[in-house]
This record gives sequence, C-alpha cells and structure tokens, in this order.
Amino acid sequence: MSGEDHYNYKGKIEKVCENCGEVYGAYPYRADRRMFCSPSCRHESFYMLLGGEKNPHWKGGYESYYGPNWEAQRKKARRRDNFQCESCGVSEDEMDRELDVHHIAPFRTFVVGDEADYEEANRLKNLVSLCSSCHQQWEQMSPLRPDTGNAAAD
Repeated sequence: MSGEDHYNYKGKIEKVCENCGEVYGAYPYRADRRMFCSPSCRHESFYMLLGGEKNPHWKGGYESYYGPNWEAQRKKARRRDNFQCESCGVSEDEMDRELDVHHIAPFRTFVVGDEADYEEANRLKNLVSLCSSCHQQWEQMSPLRPDTGNAAAD
C-alpha cells in the first residue's frame, strides 16, 4: 500500500505561496518549513530579497569601460610581467591567447559618483597579468595585493 491507500496517509495541508500567492499542497511533516509552491518561486523570492545590491556579498557592479588609457596600460602590464601569469607562470604562447589584466584594488574603488579616476585606477602598480583561470580565483579573493615592486613607472 502506498499514497492515499496507506494507513498512515494524512493528506496534504493547503498553503499559500509567499512569492506568487498560489495555493499548493504540502505534506504535514514539512508544511512548517515549506513556503513556496515551486523551486522557481523560491529562487525568484530569494533573488528579490538578496539580489544585487541587497546581497551582503555585493561588491559593486562590473564596469566595462576602464578609461582612455586602459588599452595602453594593459599592454604595458603584460609586457612588464613578461607575458606570463603572475600567479601560475603560464605564458601567452602556451595559452594561445592574451592574458587578462586584473585591477588589484578594484576599479570601482576609484569611482566617485559618476566620475572615475582612470589614471590612478590604471597605474601599473595596481595592475597584474593573470591567465583566465587564476583571474577567476583572484576575483573570488579580491582585493589581493601581490608584490608588484618590479612595476615600471607609468
């Protein structure tokens, strides 16, 4: 015997989804812990509650424009680092692509209102060449401050 025919079957309790307001059934043993009618409603609710700037782990958005001097500074940083990842040592030749250039102090820390201090943000002492794999790891642990003492003057 299973389901409704089972001697211990107690049926479902009607609940109202806290996200969409839809009525749904929840088994008694988990009715006190269940608040949403579906995983998608749960996700949507948590995103509304903790998405973007509301999330305690929010570090600011992503700025895709790093200023008029970015391309030149990016090239200088890669050259300074001998076209090798400063974390794992892999070269651009081995990867068959250009290295990423990472801002040690995040670019967003140089933005005040609508104005960004591009010159300071893109100083060579604030840039480090990384392969994409190491770049991902560094973004997770930001801000890292490696030794860039060999950085040439801008």
